[in-house]
Formats: sequence, structure tokens, C-alpha cells
Amino acid sequence: MSQNRKMSLLLLANIISAIGSGISAFTIPWLIINMNEGEKIYGLLFISVTITIFFLSPYIGVIIDNFPRKKILLYCEILAAIIFGVLLTNYFFSGEFSLWILIIMTIVSSLYNAIQIPTLMAFTQSIFTQKEYKKVNSLMEVQGQTATFLSAGLVALLLGKVDIWLIFLLDIFTFILAFSILLFIPYQNNSTSREAVINEDKPILKMYKDIKVALKYIRENTALMIFILCTFLPFIMVITGNYINPVYVYKELEKGPEIVGYSSVIYALSAMTGGVVVAYLSKRFGDYSSTYITYSIFIIGIVGIVMFPFVSAFLLMRVFAGVGNAGTRVLRRNIMMDKIPNEIMGRVNSFINSFSLLMQSIIVGFFSFSIGSFGASTSFITIIFILLIGLILMISSHHYYKRKSSVLQHQNSVVQHKN
Repeated sequence: MSQNRKMSLLLLANIISAIGSGISAFTIPWLIINMNEGEKIYGLLFISVTITIFFLSPYIGVIIDNFPRKKILLYCEILAAIIFGVLLTNYFFSGEFSLWILIIMTIVSSLYNAIQIPTLMAFTQSIFTQKEYKKVNSLMEVQGQTATFLSAGLVALLLGKVDIWLIFLLDIFTFILAFSILLFIPYQNNSTSREAVINEDKPILKMYKDIKVALKYIRENTALMIFILCTFLPFIMVITGNYINPVYVYKELEKGPEIVGYSSVIYALSAMTGGVVVAYLSKRFGDYSSTYITYSIFIIGIVGIVMFPFVSAFLLMRVFAGVGNAGTRVLRRNIMMDKIPNEIMGRVNSFINSFSLLMQSIIVGFFSFSIGSFGASTSFITIIFILLIGLILMISSHHYYKRKSSVLQHQNSVVQHKN
């Protein structure tokens, strides 16, 4: 199969799958929050699931690196479809989506994302060549933003106008369709040797050894890990903006919810554009320098909101946010695929995702509790301060990593010369 056809199938499967998970991400919280004391229940559920995934991430990474990535992706799709199907069947018998059904759906959706996202990166890294990473990652970012846009549009179009079970039936259909497309993507199973090693040790001992290997790599490449973690800050601030932006628009700009809606559309379209633009930046300046550019573009977007408290400026700055966040995310994937060996990608990526999730929970939790006291503008100023610290850490960690790599290369060349 040609690489272009392989890429087309992967993008098609992923956009369909992302639409399905996006439908869940919009619909399930809405149903819970609209229950009695729903905000409190959903908040506790979110914290509980986040903590659980944080501790499960190392073991998820071991699974990704020790078993065929394609099979894991297929299991994610079909198991999600089956579990949602069973819960939907229960709904038909009971006549309502009870709280426990929605809690199970939340847990399944969260575990699906925790396993599927790092597996997809490792799978993509293994079926494409290094020269193709930048193209694939740019296309996948555009595809991901498109899926978010479409899933939000579908939920907005259907929610309240059709029975909820029809929305979840559409969700199940996307999982099954993604499963069917993934079957046609060729994948060379390189896990035979890994499975042979598994058989030599007890599973628990093998898992412990695998986690130690990932931790050793992380310790030896601490500067690279700090750089990568800092690139998550724009995304975390976008999530934080879901709390701050409405308060800013309603309280300080004194405008209605339609402005928040416009800003979301502008952000989504800008993020799609960012996925395309970053391919040019990467080719012209390299991944690291381009990361500084896109990260700085995101900062400019926040600074502009603080300096120009007008509706038109707020909407314009959402363009900077979309391009900056999407571009930084693509470049992060490029760097990770280029620097992290495929045989440990699942473990290392799971560790990185777990720490980014922890950062996200702390930062979002802080702003969700503090915005009522300090207001949106002060929150934006705090965000700028955090982003600037992140930029300084990125630059310093990159220089340290580059200097360390140069020393190692020099030492290796000296050894080879002596031999």
C-alpha cells in the first residue's frame, strides 16, 4: 500500500473516531451538569478520573510498548462501541440516563482518550518514515481541529432537538466505522521480541522493568522533557480560557453569549490554519525555533486581550490563540517522534501526558477558584506571567539539551577515532 493511501486511511479513521469522542465530551458533561447538584458531581468526577489516569499512565505506556499498536487502537474502538451499546440498551429498559450510566460513560471516555492518544502517536511513528512526520502531524492537527469543530456543531444541532439516545447511537457508529477503516491500514508487528521477553519474567516484574527503562530515559533527558512539558502550556491555557473567556465577555466587555460563540468558531478555524502554517515554519526555521515562534504568537494573543479591552480585539486575539496553540502542538509531536525511540514512545509519552494532565488540573483548579475574586483581566495577566516563565524554561532547557548532545557526539566521535 502506498504511503499516501495509508495516510488517507489513518486520517479518515482518526477524524471519525475524534468526532465520536468529541460528541461524548460535549454531551455527557451537559447531561450531568443539568442534574441536581450536577456541577459539584461533575467536578468531583473530573478530579477523581484525572487522579486515576495520572497513576495508570505508566502502566498504559507499558501496554502500548509491549503489544501491537494497531490491535490496541482496534480494541479501543470496539470496546468503546460495545460498552456504550450496553449502556444504551440499559437506557431502553430503564427509560432514563441515570447518573451511574453517565459516570461509567465518563470513565470509559477518559480511559479511551488516555490509551488511544499515546497509542496513535506511537502507531503513527512506526508506520511512517522520519521524513513524513512533519507532514503527517500537520495534517492530523488540521484533522483534529476539524473533528472538534464538527462534533461541537453536531451536538449543538442535535442536543434538545432529538432524543439523547440517537446522539449516543451516532457516537457508537463512529467507533465502529473507525474500527473498520483501521483494519485496512497495514502494520508490521514488531512486538514478537517484546512478547518473548514478557514470557521470561513474571508480568508484574516485566512491567516494573519496563517502567524503570522509561524513567531512566526521562532522567537522562530531563532537559528535553522540561522543554516538551512547557509546550503543553498554550493548550492548558486554552482549557483555562473556557472558564475565563465567558467571565471576561459577560462581566468586563458586557456582551452576550454570541460573542463567546463567535470566538470559539474563530479559534477553531485559526487552529486549522495553524496546522497548515506550521509545516512552512518547520521547514523554514526548524522545529525548535518554530516552537518559540508559535508559543510567542500565543502569548501575543493573551497580551492583546489585556492591552485592548474591546470586542473586536478579543475576537482578533483568538486568531493568535488558535494558530499559536495548534502550531505548538504539531511541533511538539514532531520533536517527540524525532527524539524519542519508538520502542519506548508509549511509556515516555504516557508519562509526559500524565504530568501535563497534572499541570492542567492544578492550573485550571487555581483559576476556577480565583477568578471570582480577582476577575478575568487579572487572570489573563497571571496567564501571561506563567507563559513567560514557560518560555524561559523552554529556551534554557533546549540550550542545555543541545550542549549536552554536542558533548556526547564529540565523546562518541573520539571513541570511534581511537578504535
